[in-house]
Amino acid sequence: MMCNASEQVKASIASTSEERLTKTVGETVSKSGLDPTKIQSVKKAPTYGLRLCCPSEEAAYELHKLDWETNFNGATLVRLIYGIVMHGVSKKDIEFEHDTQEEIKSKIEHSNLETIKVTKVTPLRKRTKNAAAPTQSIVLSTLNLTEANECIIYGINIEYRHYTAEQYVPQCQTRQCFKCQGYGHIAYVCTRETKREKCSQSHEIKNCSINLLQYVHCKGPHTAWHHECPAQQKERQR
Repeated sequence: MMCNASEQVKASIASTSEERLTKTVGETVSKSGLDPTKIQSVKKAPTYGLRLCCPSEEAAYELHKLDWETNFNGATLVRLIYGIVMHGVSKKDIEFEHDTQEEIKSKIEHSNLETIKVTKVTPLRKRTKNAAAPTQSIVLSTLNLTEANECIIYGINIEYRHYTAEQYVPQCQTRQCFKCQGYGHIAYVCTRETKREKCSQSHEIKNCSINLLQYVHCKGPHTAWHHECPAQQKERQR
């Protein structure tokens, strides 16, 4: 990323073709003692970014070792982060309101015998409809592709519980409306009838006294936001 680079470097990037940039970066890599063929091509990205395409993951790791800031007058290396999602994680085990990031990361790494290096752990949703729910969905990030894949294949431990994991693809998250509980839109633009997430009725939430759970779409005995709901699984698959 060249956001912190000099204006001269930014102007040079803007006016230089990707073919020429590939040759220039290759020459810099060669001067640093690395094989220039570790870079197949250089593509321009938004905000003066350059995306380096490598023939293998090993070649990419070698390029990470270069001093890009010195060689490119203020360049900042942006490493690819791999995210995985776990659903139904107990809030007693992961407490975002009380535990620091370092405490949460250390807890997960220790539970998995240090086989994964965690860079960040966040809730899947910034705002949840049912804050009193005992479980949550979380996103775990790591810089190591192999470790992320192994978590997806074998699952991951958090304290004394084992969870299945799936790839985190933010652009494929389902959009569910807080008003009608339907999919594909949000409450701000919703023109449908209001449906409560617990009972599927149309009354105001403060007037809801129905204890029987029923989701409006699949008629199942659960809330509209339950991750095992057949309607939600179908939407996620779509």
